[in-house]
Amino acid sequence: MAEIYGYAGKILKVDLTIGEIIETPSEQYLPKYLGGRGLAARLYWDEIPPKVGAFDPENMLIISTGPLTGTGALGGGRCEAATKCPVMYPYQSYTTANAGYIGPELKYAGYDTLMVKGKAKDHVYLWICDGIVEIRGAGELWGLTTRQTREVLWNKHDRKAKVACIGPAGENLAASAIISVEVNSAFGKGGFGAVMGSKNLKAIAVRGTGRIKVANPEKLLEINDIRRRFHNIKAGETRVINGKTTVGIAKPRNSPTFMSSRLADEAKQGRVKIKLGGCPGCSLNCHNKAEFKDNSLPSGSVECADTFVWAVPEKMTDGGKLIGRLAWEASMLIDDMGIDNLQVLAVGLLSGLHKLHKNDKYTNMLYGGDWLYQGYLAGIFTEANTGLPWEKFGSQEFLRKLLNIMAYREGFGDILAQGLGLATKYIVENEEFGPNRNQMQYIYQRVCPKAGKFGNPQERHSYTAPDPIRAIYCAVGDQFGQEPEPGWCGHSEPWYAPGLDNKVIIKWLGTDKIKDPYYWGPEVAKAAIAHEDIAAVTDSLVVCSKLDYGMYPTVIGHHAPGWPDKLLVDWEELVENSPNGGPEYLSAILGVEMTHEEVWKKGEMIVNLVRAIWVRDGYTEDKYDTYWDAIFEEEDTKGNKVTPKDKFEKTIKDYYSLRGWKAGVPTRAKLEDLDLKDVADELDALGKLPS
Repeated sequence: MAEIYGYAGKILKVDLTIGEIIETPSEQYLPKYLGGRGLAARLYWDEIPPKVGAFDPENMLIISTGPLTGTGALGGGRCEAATKCPVMYPYQSYTTANAGYIGPELKYAGYDTLMVKGKAKDHVYLWICDGIVEIRGAGELWGLTTRQTREVLWNKHDRKAKVACIGPAGENLAASAIISVEVNSAFGKGGFGAVMGSKNLKAIAVRGTGRIKVANPEKLLEINDIRRRFHNIKAGETRVINGKTTVGIAKPRNSPTFMSSRLADEAKQGRVKIKLGGCPGCSLNCHNKAEFKDNSLPSGSVECADTFVWAVPEKMTDGGKLIGRLAWEASMLIDDMGIDNLQVLAVGLLSGLHKLHKNDKYTNMLYGGDWLYQGYLAGIFTEANTGLPWEKFGSQEFLRKLLNIMAYREGFGDILAQGLGLATKYIVENEEFGPNRNQMQYIYQRVCPKAGKFGNPQERHSYTAPDPIRAIYCAVGDQFGQEPEPGWCGHSEPWYAPGLDNKVIIKWLGTDKIKDPYYWGPEVAKAAIAHEDIAAVTDSLVVCSKLDYGMYPTVIGHHAPGWPDKLLVDWEELVENSPNGGPEYLSAILGVEMTHEEVWKKGEMIVNLVRAIWVRDGYTEDKYDTYWDAIFEEEDTKGNKVTPKDKFEKTIKDYYSLRGWKAGVPTRAKLEDLDLKDVADELDALGKLPS
């Protein structure tokens, strides 16, 4: 038997309905689909028919690792989950999310991928340990928070086990439910916890003591060492890295928002201990951990983005300092309940910072306004029809009430649990919400910019300022557009982002014309495609795209005006190396030399496969590859349209042409060129393949 490098070699399939556990070789899929998002997409295509609903037993929860996972590759501590998304509206299809911690453990236990289908008769959890797989009763776990569930399973099995579990929100099939892996590390933004709950599956606990072999461990260590030296270089320090002289920049080792917070003040007084942390095998350490000495609040961690999110419910006072105890309690309670923090943000924790007027620039900066609070301002939501104490908005009482009705689907929370699309539809159709209730449609479209892909305020990242690449990418893709490459152009108004040297942008995105945020043309479509293919590879390897923020800080100053407006990094290094190290890492781990072009070809294959899934499940370009009119109306601080509709529609056509698609659907020629003939055949049989 040939030596297996980079993979465990097996796929684990569990059918909870009949209690069946099957292992199959993963070699029929790997390394062709790389792993992660690519492998998950192929398994979804093969195993989940288009007519299956998100909560049907036939739907699958897929947790897929990549060739970097568990090998010691820097940033290889994450994995990808995929399922049919219950939050997508008005149709349901494939979606993904990634999280840290559990991926390496799954591979060490002997599996590249876990697939769970069916519905258990009683509440259960999975125990996976070094090739031993058991379906165990979870009666004592049902009703517990995610933190409590982890503690029980650690005490029962092994404190080194990694636990992916749901909280009350997942048990009650709330559309915003996550699968929590660690505090604030989760498979979120797609209703994954609700899918898990629909199967009566409370938790997946994994312990593995095996190891993953790599073809060239010395080369892997060398690549890691180069990246670490970029991460750890100090401001003004000169180092020779990979034969080139590089000067360090002033890059903080923590979120500036967090470190200028009220909690940071408490840390200086000795009441709170703050430290950095991150996913296994990563030197970036993007999590901010806090431990309260008096145990008045639970310890945990937040990523830098979350710190800003939970700063907002507290009043903008105290010298502008944010993130105090209420914000921390919000973040911890949201994770304990198993709710997606950004869905909660959309529902109503952005306090009174927003106005409904379309030209409110502060609204644009903060993702377009929050759904629930805007409904309150419009007179649609009252204490009588929501049960929420609006006179105490932003208080601990309001926070706890909102999260509880969402997680347990009580009263108005049962409406929220459907997801914002269906909740908006319900409100508009029911007289109890008053004569102004039709305004909720506009509010919804400001918060959730397009149909199809599940609404999420994180998508607003694309519309705060002119950024044509992101506008195209987020219209057609299955990601949110916050990956590094568009930020290279420095478009992030009103944030402070200088952008990269032109030769870096030309190398990876094809042209430097896109540095002009008001330029629209075929080059924009070409750059969006390059970015989309890179992201597909990144999520299939699986490697964290934030490593490129750390290695080459492309958006330095993103949260802190006053940071340097010039990046003192040797751009030749970024020009010569893949943005996320694909060819280099694959060569070291798999022992297979691959060029950038070959890696990108795999990314193109994965993007086309995902699009084929969407088309099979009901996606059409006339409905879904566009935005609501409310988005096209938005203006930047200079009075220009953020996304001009006429230019956008012309560039979408350029995108289709360059992709080899017709009306948003891959052609047979394109699919066969990417070795997806069977996919083309099935679409053809369904009458969904372009003539």
